[in-house]
Amino acid sequence: MNMEPDRDLPKVQDLQAVGSPAPDIRFNWRLFWLLCGLYAIGALVMLPLSFTLALSDPSLQGVEVSPYQLAVGVAIAQFIVIVIYGVLIAIGLLCADRVGLGAPILAGLLAREPVRERLKKALGVSLVAGVILPTVELVIIVTTRLMQGKPVEFGFFFPPDMFAPAWQLGLSAIGAGITEETFYRLFLLSLFAWMGGLVVRSRQGRSWTGVLWVATILAAFGFGLCHLSTATLDDPFSLTRSIALNSLGGLVFGWLYWAYGLESAMAGHFLADVVIYVIAPVFISL
Repeated sequence: MNMEPDRDLPKVQDLQAVGSPAPDIRFNWRLFWLLCGLYAIGALVMLPLSFTLALSDPSLQGVEVSPYQLAVGVAIAQFIVIVIYGVLIAIGLLCADRVGLGAPILAGLLAREPVRERLKKALGVSLVAGVILPTVELVIIVTTRLMQGKPVEFGFFFPPDMFAPAWQLGLSAIGAGITEETFYRLFLLSLFAWMGGLVVRSRQGRSWTGVLWVATILAAFGFGLCHLSTATLDDPFSLTRSIALNSLGGLVFGWLYWAYGLESAMAGHFLADVVIYVIAPVFISL
C-alpha cells in the first residue's frame, strides 16, 4: 500500500494569503451544511450511550428524574451544542481553506469530481492506522494493569456501575469519529495551522510540515486532556497514561487529517474506537 500523503503539502512561501482575505477562495456552503448534518448525526447516535451513562451515574441516584425529562434535557443540550458547532465548523473551514486542509473527498463528491482513487488510498491508510493504533494502546494498557495487579476483564475501560452494551459503544464510536474529529482536527488543528502560518510565513526555509506537526501536537494534547474521564482521577499514573495514549491517538488522527483529509481522520478514529471499546472487551472476556 502506498503510504505517501495524498496531496502535496503547502509550503510557507506559498501562503501569501494566510491571515488575509483570499479573493480566489470562496466559502463552500454546501460542504458546510453537509458537515453540519454529519455532526448532527454523530451527536444523535451517541444519545443511547449518554442516556445509559446518565441513568447509571451514582451521583444521580435518588434524584427524581423521569426518563422523559432526561431525554428532553439531553435533546435540548445537544441542540445547543450542534448550533455552537455550526460556528466552529465554519471557522474550521475558513482556516482550512487558507492552509490547504479540509475534507477533499466530500468536497470532490459535491463538485462531482472523481474521488475513487483518493477514497481508496484514504480508507486504506485509515484501516491500517485504525487497527495498529488501538492494538499498541491495548498492549500498553493491559501490560500496565497487570503490572499494577489490577484485573483485565470485560468492560475494564469503564467503571462497573457505568457499563454500557456493545451496540451503544459501537454507535458511540461512529459519533466520536465524526464529532471529535470535527472539533479537534477541522476546527482546532486548522486554526493552529493558520495561526502558525501567520508566524512563520516570512521566514525563509522554514518547513510548512513543521508548522503542521506543531498544530497537530497542540490539538492532540487537547484531545488527550478531554479524555481524562476514562482515567482514575486520584491515580497520577492512570491520568498520565490516559493523556499520553489519547494524545498518541490525536497525533495519528492529525496526521491522517492533513495528509489525507478529514474523512480519513474520521474513519481512523471510528475504527480505533471499535477495536478498543467493542472488539477488544469481547475477546478479553472469552
